[in-house]
Amino acid sequence: MKAALLYGPGDLRIVEVAAPEPGPGEVVLQIRAALTCGTDRKMYLRGHPALGPYPSRLGHEFAGVVGSVGEGVAGFSPGEPVFCADSAPCGACFQCRGGRPREAGAPTRSSRRWAGPRPGSSPSRWHGRAAS
Repeated sequence: MKAALLYGPGDLRIVEVAAPEPGPGEVVLQIRAALTCGTDRKMYLRGHPALGPYPSRLGHEFAGVVGSVGEGVAGFSPGEPVFCADSAPCGACFQCRGGRPREAGAPTRSSRRWAGPRPGSSPSRWHGRAAS
């Protein structure tokens, strides 16, 4: 599969990478649409402390479908639509004060599913969780 990897400020390359396989408790998504936000632009122009080591994948705002699920995953099926609107928690809003910092700034969800990155996981692997 193809991925956009940032090798350093101003050095973005489209490269072939191995397709991820889900590990236990993980969901691999097939991304159908992705957005570039202001933070992605800053990372491209000058780097960013949250980026991690180079090369690095950009993007945390996307929509797609569940491609495959790992052992022990319940509530997600291949082909099911998902999206992510991940953001940094503020620590002060209703969601953060309620112990749900991953929900800070997230859009209202209805019947759609939401998936966010599992801490420490590769940006191409996402741990899914059902919408509440």
